[in-house]
Amino acid sequence: MAMHPNEMFKQLNLKQDGQIKKLWDVQIEVLEKYFKHLKDLKRVAIELPTGSGKSIISLLILEMWRRTGKRVAIVTSSIALSNDMKRRCDDLGITSVVITGKRDVTSIKRTRIRNLKDYKRKKAVGIMNYWAYMLGKDIAMPDVLIIDDADSFENLLINQYSVVITKTKDPDIYRQILNDLLKYRVYQRLETLSFMPSSEDTQLIYFPHSFEMATKLRKMLGFKDRSTISKELFWSFDRNKDRIHTYLMFVSKWDIILTPYIITGSMHERIRGIPHLIYTSATLGTAERIHKTMGSFEKIEILSERNIESKVNTMGKRIIFPLDEISTTGKMDETVLNAIHEISETFGKTLVLCNSHHHSKKVIKYLQNKGHKVTLYQKESDSTRFAGEPKGVLVAAGRFVGLDLPGKACQVGIIPRMPYVLGPVDLLTKNILEDQQYTDEKVSHRLVQAVGRCNRSPSDSAVYFMLDSRLASDILGDEKIFQHFPSLMKAELDLGQEFTEIGGLYKAIEIGQKLLSDKLPDFKRDIDDRFEQINDQNEQGFQKPYFKEVRGWYDLTERLSYLDAAEQFSECLKVYNQLKEENHKKDRQVAWLHYVVANCNYLAWLFFRNVEYKNQAIKHLNSAMKYGSTSWFSGLQIVINQLNETEEKDEEAIFNLQTQNFKESLLRKWNNFFRSNSVGKRDPFQKWEKMREILLKGTHDAVCETLEQVLELIGFEVSILKRTPGTPDLILFSDISTRYVSIIEVKTKETNDTIKRDHVDQIGGHKTNYQNKYPDRPIFPLLFTNKAEVAKVALTKAKGNVRILRSPEFSILMNKYIELMEKGWNITNPSERFAFMEKIPTLDKFKIIFQAEEPIVTVDDINQIFTA
Repeated sequence: MAMHPNEMFKQLNLKQDGQIKKLWDVQIEVLEKYFKHLKDLKRVAIELPTGSGKSIISLLILEMWRRTGKRVAIVTSSIALSNDMKRRCDDLGITSVVITGKRDVTSIKRTRIRNLKDYKRKKAVGIMNYWAYMLGKDIAMPDVLIIDDADSFENLLINQYSVVITKTKDPDIYRQILNDLLKYRVYQRLETLSFMPSSEDTQLIYFPHSFEMATKLRKMLGFKDRSTISKELFWSFDRNKDRIHTYLMFVSKWDIILTPYIITGSMHERIRGIPHLIYTSATLGTAERIHKTMGSFEKIEILSERNIESKVNTMGKRIIFPLDEISTTGKMDETVLNAIHEISETFGKTLVLCNSHHHSKKVIKYLQNKGHKVTLYQKESDSTRFAGEPKGVLVAAGRFVGLDLPGKACQVGIIPRMPYVLGPVDLLTKNILEDQQYTDEKVSHRLVQAVGRCNRSPSDSAVYFMLDSRLASDILGDEKIFQHFPSLMKAELDLGQEFTEIGGLYKAIEIGQKLLSDKLPDFKRDIDDRFEQINDQNEQGFQKPYFKEVRGWYDLTERLSYLDAAEQFSECLKVYNQLKEENHKKDRQVAWLHYVVANCNYLAWLFFRNVEYKNQAIKHLNSAMKYGSTSWFSGLQIVINQLNETEEKDEEAIFNLQTQNFKESLLRKWNNFFRSNSVGKRDPFQKWEKMREILLKGTHDAVCETLEQVLELIGFEVSILKRTPGTPDLILFSDISTRYVSIIEVKTKETNDTIKRDHVDQIGGHKTNYQNKYPDRPIFPLLFTNKAEVAKVALTKAKGNVRILRSPEFSILMNKYIELMEKGWNITNPSERFAFMEKIPTLDKFKIIFQAEEPIVTVDDINQIFTA
C-alpha cells in the first residue's frame, strides 16, 4: 500500500546542506488532497503558481509510487530543468537518474545505459526532458508519469504535429505552393504579402485546396534529394506525411503551416498507455482549455489554487506595471521601441518578450543602434551565456514559457505587446471563431508565464513592464483577461497600476529601482492589502462539448477514420442545438463544426467515392455559411461552387468576400484602438485628436508615424520608409476591388512654410521606379504637408502628376471617419455589425484623393468619399 507522502517526507534522509528543510503548508495540503481524492484516478492536473513548490510535490508523489513497486518518471522542458529536478531529488534524499537522448560519446553512452536500467528496474525516479522521452524508443514506459510545465509540453505537441514550410529555409517549395494557391482567386491577397514587410496576416485555406496542396507536397518531397530541403521540413514532413491531408493549412508572408485545430497529443503512443498521468503547471486554466491543449478526451481532474485554503508562497518580490500611454495603437512603433530602450538603459539588463520574429528583429535593430549589446534567444545556451553577463538585453520571440533567469541573472522583463496571436490557430480562434473568452484565457496564461521568467524562487525580486495599454484598459474595464490571473498576480498588477497612473513610465522605473534595491518598506503590506480585496469570481461561459470535439480530431487526424470523426462532430452539434440561449458565440462554434463535418465527408467521398458523402459535405457547408456570418464562412460559397462544378459563379462571390473581409479586419483594428485608448480618463477621441494635432503641427518623423497609423485605421496597408535614401516616406497599398499603390512624401514646416517645385519633383521622380516594381498596379504620387503655402510653380508642376494633400483637409477626413467608426467599433452582434459595415467606405472611394487632375485635394473631394 502507498504511504502518505507527508508521512514519507518525515522519513527521508534530507541533505544537510540542501535547500529543503521542511514542507510548506500549501505542499502539505496539496499532498493530502492528492492522497485522499486523486491518487486512484487516471488523469490529474495540479495548477499552482510558480514558487509554490510544485517540483517537491511532484517528486514526493513519484517516490510514494516508486516505493509501491511502480516505475515512475517526470519529464521537463529542458536539460537544465532536468538537472535542477535531479538536484531537488538529491536534497530530498530520493534516488533519481537523469536520462538524456542518445549521444555518440562512449562515457555518456555507458552512463545512459546504467541510468536506463536503474529507472526500468524501479530503483530510481526517471528524469528526462520532453524530447528524450517522446523520441526515446528504448526508454521503458512508466506506470506513473508527471509532465512538468504542461504549457511547455503543448509547444512540443505543436512542433511534433505540424509541418512548416519556411520561406527563408525552403523558398522554392514555399513559392510553388503559393503559386498553386493563387490559381484560386479567392486567395489573391496572398500575392501581395511580399509587398508588405510588416504584414501579420495569415489565411486559412479551405479544405479542398489544402487537400490538393498536401497531395502535391507529398509528391514534391518524395522526389527531392534530402540535402535540398531543410532538416526541419524533412523531419516534420516525415513525422506527419500520412495524415497531413487531414490538417488545417495556414499561409502567411513567412511560412506555410499544416497542423490540426486540436492536437490529440495525449493519444501519442508514449502517453496514452500510461495508467496514471499528472500534468503540473502554473497555468492550466479551465477544464476546456486543458483538455484541448493536451488533446485529451479522458477526464482530467484539476486541483488548483482555488481548491486549497493554505496561502500560496510567493515568487519573491514582484511588481507588474501595466502602462497605458506607451502602446496605444497596437503597433511596434518608435514610442514602444524608445520605452524598451529607456528601461534597458536604466536597469542595464533586461529580457524583452516579443510576439514574433518580425518584432524581435525590429527591437534588436533599434537597441543595437542605441548602443545596447543584444542577444536573440534561439537555444538554451543563449540564456545561459546572457545570465553570466553584467549588462545587455535578451530578446525572445514567442517564448513565454521555458526560459528561466533566476536570482540576479536578470531582474527586469519587458512585454511590448499583448500575446493574442502566437500561432495560426490563435488567429483562427480569435478572428474566425471569435471565441473571445477562450482567447482571453490563453492570453492571461501567457502573461502569467511571461512575468515568471525573471523570478523563480521566494528569494528573487523582479519588475515587469507591460507596454500594451490594452491590459491597463482591461483592468480598469470589464476584466475579461484580468479575471484569469492568480490572486497574487492581481495584487501585483493593482499595485503597479497605481504607480503608472500617478506618473507613467518614469514613475514605474523609479518604483522598480526601489524594489530591486530593497527600498520599498511597505511593499509586503501593500500587496497583502490588495490580495485580501481580490475578487476571484470568473465569468462563466456556456458549456462546450469539448470531450467529443477532441475525440473527433483524434478520429480524423490519428485514426484517419473520417466517418467516425464526422459522427463525433455531429454529436457536438446536437449538444449545441439543445442549448436554449441564442448568441453569436454559439453560432460561430456551430458554423465551425459544420465546416469540420463537411471536411470529414469530403475526405470520405475522395477515398470511398460514394456520392452521398459529397452531398453531405455540401449540406454542411451550407449550414456553416448560415451560422458563420463572417467573411471566411461566406467564402465557403466558393467551395460549394467547386463541389457542384459551377465555378463560373465565383467572381461575384469573391468580390463580396474580399469586401466583407476588408471591413471585418478594419473593425478589429478599431476595436483594438478603442480598447487601447479606453483607460482611466483617456478615451479614443482624445487619442484621435492628438494624432490630428501632430499631423497639423508636428515634425517630419512624427507626422510620418502618425500618418501611417491613421491610414492603417482607414484600411490601407502601409510601409514606412522615412529617412531611407532614394525612397518616399511611405508606400500605401490598396488590395480591395481596385488595386493601386500610392507613394507618399511628407513635407513639414520645420524648415519653411512653402511647398516648392523641387518637393513636387522629388515625389514625382519616384513614380517610374515604383511603376516598374509594381507593373500591374497604377502608381499615385502624393505629397502630404502641413505647410501653409504652395508655390505657383509647384502647382503647375504637380497638375496631372502629383496630388498635394494638406493637413487641414485631411483633418476634415479624420473627423468624418471617427464619427462614422464610433458607431461600429464595439459592435459584437453579427447582424448589427453586418448592417454597419455597409456604411464603411471601401478603398476604391479614396482614389479621388490620389488621381484627380487638379493638384490640391479639396474638401469636396473628401466629402465624396463619404457619399453613398
